[in-house]
Amino acid sequence: MRARSLALTSVCAVAAMMLPAAAHAATTITFNGVSGTYANTSPGPNTRFKDVFVFSTPSAGYLSLDWQTLYGAILTNIKASVSLNGILLTGTDTVTPAGLLKTRSLNNVLVSAGTQTITVAGSAMARSSYSGTISFAAVPEPAAWALMTIGFGAVAFGLRRKSRHAVRANLSFA
Repeated sequence: MRARSLALTSVCAVAAMMLPAAAHAATTITFNGVSGTYANTSPGPNTRFKDVFVFSTPSAGYLSLDWQTLYGAILTNIKASVSLNGILLTGTDTVTPAGLLKTRSLNNVLVSAGTQTITVAGSAMARSSYSGTISFAAVPEPAAWALMTIGFGAVAFGLRRKSRHAVRANLSFA
Protein backbone atom coordinates (compact mmCIF):
# COMPACT_ATOMS: atom_id res chain seq x y z
CA MET A 1 0.00 0.00 0.00
CA ARG A 2 2.79 2.39 0.93
CA ALA A 3 4.75 1.54 -2.24
CA ARG A 4 1.65 2.15 -4.35
CA SER A 5 1.12 5.57 -2.73
CA LEU A 6 4.77 6.48 -3.30
CA ALA A 7 4.54 5.39 -6.95
CA LEU A 8 1.36 7.43 -7.49
CA THR A 9 2.97 10.49 -5.91
CA SER A 10 6.04 10.09 -8.14
CA VAL A 11 3.92 9.79 -11.29
CA CYS A 12 1.95 12.95 -10.35
CA ALA A 13 5.18 14.86 -9.65
CA VAL A 14 6.66 13.88 -13.03
CA ALA A 15 3.42 14.82 -14.82
CA ALA A 16 3.37 18.20 -13.07
CA MET A 17 6.95 18.90 -14.16
CA MET A 18 6.06 18.18 -17.79
CA LEU A 19 3.26 20.74 -17.86
CA PRO A 20 4.16 24.22 -19.16
CA ALA A 21 5.25 26.47 -16.32
CA ALA A 22 3.54 29.77 -15.59
CA ALA A 23 5.52 32.89 -16.45
CA HIS A 24 6.86 34.72 -13.44
CA ALA A 25 8.80 37.55 -15.10
CA ALA A 26 8.07 41.01 -13.77
CA THR A 27 5.58 42.99 -15.81
CA THR A 28 6.29 46.67 -16.39
CA ILE A 29 3.88 49.52 -16.98
CA THR A 30 4.30 53.28 -17.05
CA PHE A 31 1.41 55.70 -17.44
CA ASN A 32 1.51 59.44 -16.81
CA GLY A 33 -2.19 60.16 -17.27
CA VAL A 34 -1.87 60.81 -21.02
CA SER A 35 0.35 58.06 -22.45
CA GLY A 36 2.39 55.08 -21.40
CA THR A 37 3.86 51.68 -22.18
CA TYR A 38 3.56 48.11 -20.91
CA ALA A 39 5.71 45.05 -21.57
CA ASN A 40 6.86 41.65 -20.38
CA THR A 41 9.32 38.89 -21.26
CA SER A 42 8.48 35.23 -20.77
CA PRO A 43 11.03 33.40 -18.59
CA GLY A 44 11.65 30.45 -20.89
CA PRO A 45 10.33 27.83 -23.29
CA ASN A 46 6.85 26.33 -23.09
CA THR A 47 5.44 28.91 -20.70
CA ARG A 48 1.87 29.93 -20.10
CA PHE A 49 1.30 33.41 -18.80
CA LYS A 50 -1.38 35.81 -17.70
CA ASP A 51 -0.17 39.36 -17.15
CA VAL A 52 -2.50 41.93 -15.63
CA PHE A 53 -1.60 45.62 -15.88
CA VAL A 54 -3.60 48.02 -13.73
CA PHE A 55 -3.52 51.81 -14.10
CA SER A 56 -5.84 54.76 -13.48
CA THR A 57 -7.17 57.42 -15.80
CA PRO A 58 -7.62 60.89 -14.26
CA SER A 59 -11.04 61.53 -15.85
CA ALA A 60 -13.47 60.12 -18.37
CA GLY A 61 -12.09 59.97 -21.89
CA TYR A 62 -11.01 57.92 -24.86
CA LEU A 63 -8.38 55.22 -24.38
CA SER A 64 -6.39 53.57 -27.19
CA LEU A 65 -4.08 50.54 -26.88
CA ASP A 66 -1.52 48.92 -29.15
CA TRP A 67 0.24 45.56 -28.57
CA GLN A 68 2.95 43.87 -30.62
CA THR A 69 5.38 40.98 -30.69
CA LEU A 70 7.92 39.99 -33.33
CA TYR A 71 9.34 36.53 -33.86
CA GLY A 72 11.62 35.13 -36.50
CA ALA A 73 10.66 31.45 -36.33
CA ILE A 74 7.75 29.29 -35.23
CA LEU A 75 9.77 28.22 -32.17
CA THR A 76 9.58 31.73 -30.70
CA ASN A 77 5.87 32.13 -31.26
CA ILE A 78 3.69 33.95 -28.69
CA LYS A 79 -0.01 33.12 -28.84
CA ALA A 80 -1.93 35.63 -26.75
CA SER A 81 -5.23 37.36 -26.28
CA VAL A 82 -5.09 40.98 -25.18
CA SER A 83 -8.00 42.86 -23.62
CA LEU A 84 -8.83 46.21 -22.07
CA ASN A 85 -11.45 45.94 -19.32
CA GLY A 86 -12.65 42.70 -20.96
CA ILE A 87 -12.80 44.08 -24.55
CA LEU A 88 -10.51 42.08 -26.89
CA LEU A 89 -7.98 43.88 -29.06
CA THR A 90 -8.08 42.89 -32.73
CA GLY A 91 -5.25 42.93 -35.23
CA THR A 92 -3.19 41.41 -37.96
CA ASP A 93 -0.13 39.25 -38.51
CA THR A 94 2.35 40.67 -41.03
CA VAL A 95 5.43 39.00 -42.51
CA THR A 96 8.42 41.40 -42.37
CA PRO A 97 12.12 40.90 -43.26
CA ALA A 98 12.82 40.39 -39.52
CA GLY A 99 10.09 37.77 -39.08
CA LEU A 100 6.39 37.65 -38.28
CA LEU A 101 5.01 40.78 -36.63
CA LYS A 102 1.80 40.37 -34.63
CA THR A 103 -0.04 43.58 -33.84
CA ARG A 104 -3.27 44.14 -31.95
CA SER A 105 -5.06 47.42 -31.27
CA LEU A 106 -8.16 48.99 -29.81
CA ASN A 107 -8.91 52.62 -30.58
CA ASN A 108 -10.95 55.31 -28.85
CA VAL A 109 -12.77 53.27 -26.23
CA LEU A 110 -14.80 55.53 -23.95
CA VAL A 111 -13.79 54.83 -20.32
CA SER A 112 -14.80 56.41 -17.04
CA ALA A 113 -12.32 57.90 -14.58
CA GLY A 114 -10.52 55.42 -12.37
CA THR A 115 -8.99 51.95 -12.61
CA GLN A 116 -8.41 50.35 -16.02
CA THR A 117 -7.10 46.80 -16.58
CA ILE A 118 -5.08 45.37 -19.47
CA THR A 119 -4.90 41.56 -19.52
CA VAL A 120 -2.47 39.64 -21.73
CA ALA A 121 -2.88 35.85 -21.52
CA GLY A 122 -1.39 33.10 -23.63
CA SER A 123 1.62 30.90 -24.18
CA ALA A 124 5.15 31.24 -25.52
CA MET A 125 7.16 28.52 -27.25
CA ALA A 126 10.53 30.08 -26.31
CA ARG A 127 11.89 33.07 -24.43
CA SER A 128 9.85 35.85 -26.02
CA SER A 129 8.65 39.35 -25.31
CA TYR A 130 5.85 41.73 -26.16
CA SER A 131 5.23 45.42 -25.67
CA GLY A 132 2.43 47.90 -26.03
CA THR A 133 1.48 51.55 -25.86
CA ILE A 134 -1.37 53.38 -24.14
CA SER A 135 -2.80 56.77 -25.11
CA PHE A 136 -5.56 58.69 -23.37
CA ALA A 137 -7.54 61.78 -24.41
CA ALA A 138 -9.81 63.36 -21.81
CA VAL A 139 -13.38 64.31 -22.67
CA PRO A 140 -14.23 67.89 -21.64
CA GLU A 141 -16.56 68.10 -18.66
CA PRO A 142 -20.05 69.66 -19.03
CA ALA A 143 -18.93 72.90 -17.33
CA ALA A 144 -16.16 73.32 -19.92
CA TRP A 145 -18.67 72.77 -22.76
CA ALA A 146 -21.04 75.35 -21.23
CA LEU A 147 -18.29 77.95 -20.89
CA MET A 148 -17.17 77.35 -24.48
CA THR A 149 -20.76 77.72 -25.75
CA ILE A 150 -21.22 80.99 -23.85
CA GLY A 151 -17.96 82.25 -25.35
CA PHE A 152 -19.08 81.44 -28.91
CA GLY A 153 -22.42 83.14 -28.22
CA ALA A 154 -20.67 86.29 -26.94
CA VAL A 155 -18.47 86.44 -30.06
CA ALA A 156 -21.48 85.98 -32.36
CA PHE A 157 -23.42 88.69 -30.47
CA GLY A 158 -20.47 91.08 -30.76
CA LEU A 159 -20.08 90.47 -34.50
CA ARG A 160 -23.78 90.93 -35.12
CA ARG A 161 -23.85 94.16 -33.16
CA LYS A 162 -20.88 95.55 -35.13
CA SER A 163 -22.50 94.72 -38.47
CA ARG A 164 -25.75 96.58 -37.52
CA HIS A 165 -23.87 99.77 -36.75
CA ALA A 166 -21.91 99.48 -39.94
CA VAL A 167 -25.11 99.09 -42.00
CA ARG A 168 -26.68 102.23 -40.45
CA ALA A 169 -23.59 104.28 -41.16
CA ASN A 170 -23.52 103.12 -44.77
CA LEU A 171 -27.23 103.85 -45.42
CA SER A 172 -27.31 107.53 -44.46
CA PHE A 173 -27.42 109.75 -47.58
CA ALA A 174 -26.95 113.22 -46.26
